[in-house]
This record gives sequence, C-alpha cells and structure tokens, in this order.
Amino acid sequence: MKPRNLWIVWFASWLMAASVPVMATAVWTSGGTCNVKNTLYTNCVVSSSTGFGSPSVTVAAISDTGASTGTDGNALASAWVGYYSNNTNNFGVSGGGTTPESRSDPQTAMDNDGNREFMLYSFASPVTLSQVTLGWSQKDSDITVLAYQGAASPPALTTTATSTRTTYGGNTNGLVAKGWTVIGNYFDVCGASGCGQTGGPKSAAAQTKTGVSSSYWLIGAYNNLGGKNLGGTGIDTTSDYVKILSVAGAVASAGGAGVPEPSSLVLAAIALLGLTALRRRRVI
Repeated sequence: MKPRNLWIVWFASWLMAASVPVMATAVWTSGGTCNVKNTLYTNCVVSSSTGFGSPSVTVAAISDTGASTGTDGNALASAWVGYYSNNTNNFGVSGGGTTPESRSDPQTAMDNDGNREFMLYSFASPVTLSQVTLGWSQKDSDITVLAYQGAASPPALTTTATSTRTTYGGNTNGLVAKGWTVIGNYFDVCGASGCGQTGGPKSAAAQTKTGVSSSYWLIGAYNNLGGKNLGGTGIDTTSDYVKILSVAGAVASAGGAGVPEPSSLVLAAIALLGLTALRRRRVI
C-alpha cells in the first residue's frame, strides 16, 4: 500500500473513532434541592457534581409501611428523605408513610430494623451504576442494589391498592416479579470502624451484572426479598443503618447514551467517504 493510502486509512479510522460517544463516569452527591440540613423531604433533585452532560436524578424514599398484603408482605409506601450532617452530608430515610420516624439517629438512617427502607434513584436517562458511597453507618452496613429492567417505566412503587400494589418480596407483587433485577448485595461496606463516625466514607461496587443500564435504581439496607437469602449464610438482616453520600456511574458524553451528536455524524460521514474513495482507487 502506498504511503498516501496509509495516511487516508489512518485519518479515516481516527475520524470514525472520534464519532463514537465517550462513556464517562459521573458522581451524584447528596444535596441538590434537599440542601437544608436536619430536614426531611419527600424527594430531592440532584445534579451531577462531576461528569459533563450527565443527567439529573430525582431521589425518593420507599418503605414497607403500606397496608398488609398477606403472603407477599406489606405494600411499599412513600417515606422521607433525610438530609443530615454527620461529618459528611448524607441521604438517609425516615420511614413511616405520612408520619416520619424519629428525627434522631439511627432512625434517620436507611435501615432494615422493623420496616425496611430503600431509596429510588430516577435518572433523566439510563446510567450504569458502578459505585455507591456510604457516608454514615451504625451497627452493620449491608446494602442491596436493584435496577429496573422491565418494559417502559416501572409501575408505581407506592400504590397500596390490591390490584397495583408492590411489595419487596413475593411471587405476585414483589419487586422481582414486576421487572426489577437484583444487581447485588454488598456486605460490611463500612467495615468494623463504620462510616462517618470513627471512619471516613466507604464505597461498594454497585455492578455485579455486566452492562446493566437503567434509568431506575433502588438502593437500600440489605433485604432478602421475600425470604430468598441472597447473601449466603450467617447474614444479619435486621441491624443495618446506613446513609448514602453519593453514587457514581457511566453515562454517555453530551449527545445521549449511545446516540452520536450531529457533529459526530458529520465526522463519521467524512470517514466513510475517505474509505470509499480509497476503495475506488483500488478498483480502478
């Protein structure tokens, strides 16, 4: 191949590579519209603290404080997002439907002591979470992470009506039965020293299923989802009290997840024209 042809191939390849959206890691830190400490909120809008073009996320608290549904357990109900300062700023959950729990620790933490509590992260566009960072813990620090993989958007989590209710576990009304996938359980995230008291923030990987991308993520104190022990033997399921400092994940650069920007499409077209011209030269 002539040197000039080699240059054409190299330049076309570079243009094609430049047209592919770059996946970047973004970090969403607790706060956003919920920026008054020692205050309970129904939901919070969090803008990305890092990551150009990253989607915003709305955070809502969920607890199993709804009406009893028999064998499937209690229906899920709205809870309260607690924004509290304990060395670092963290999101916790004060469960209890219309009546929040005590506003003192550890009840302001997301826990599984009595009622079980999760936080629903609803992103403006799909992301692949890679890390959950806890900024505060007491006693144990086991968490469960789920992503919605069903069709369209997930059914409302906080409806207690018999026909549309959702519960943590169960074969009919449970989260897994309604399109949610268990990504993983992460045990002793904060270690023996804890988070935010004698130790600093600690992180857990949030992705054990390769390539799972979703706009809806549930992060909560460890839950066995209806008696199915997902973490092996000897796991304490009732003593976890944690608060989330931040979550991180992979998102596409400005232009959308997997969707090239107009300028990227132009680059790709130029690259294809270059390769086509080279092929014609060879044929002639």
